[in-house]
Amino acid sequence: PDCAGEKHWIKGDFSDEEVLKEKAGIGNAKSVIILANNLDGKPKEDIDAKTILVGLTIRTIEEELKKDIYTVAELLDQKNDPHARHAHIDEIIYYEDFAAKLLVMIAENKGITKIFDDLISFDEGSEFYTEKVPPELIGKSFDEAIAFYRQKGALPIAILRENDNVPQSQPLINPSASEKLATDDRIVYIAKDKI
Repeated sequence: PDCAGEKHWIKGDFSDEEVLKEKAGIGNAKSVIILANNLDGKPKEDIDAKTILVGLTIRTIEEELKKDIYTVAELLDQKNDPHARHAHIDEIIYYEDFAAKLLVMIAENKGITKIFDDLISFDEGSEFYTEKVPPELIGKSFDEAIAFYRQKGALPIAILRENDNVPQSQPLINPSASEKLATDDRIVYIAKDKI
């Protein structure tokens, strides 16, 4: 299906290459989210193995189509992280762990629930966005980036820095004002709309 800018839920065996290609239209996707299918009461190891298998299937399709599809997967057990990395899954989330940390933060910071809700909802309000550092900011300080983005109605909060020794970009959250921006960095900012 043509899914430009839309989110689609597909029913079917999500590890089946034909389901991914024909029914889900993965060839048109920029990104894919693989949720852990823990509805069958199977052991965590089996659920994570299926998720990783889907990641490998997507990688095979990517190579066939010569296309990069950003893949985000939910795993249940952190010990399976290396296997997911070998499957070239771009981002891994541990929902139960993430939810527990979020609940603790909410319990310790009265009233913050509405802020989190606003930042992660797609309806209205502000959201998180990322983009490559604009050419005019390369070599400039984070403080200069703040001024640049504030003029556009956005608030930079972090830098995602590429590191050859680590599979994922490393976040520098609330970096020092003097932190210099590099060519491969990405800026994380909060805004009502992507700028």
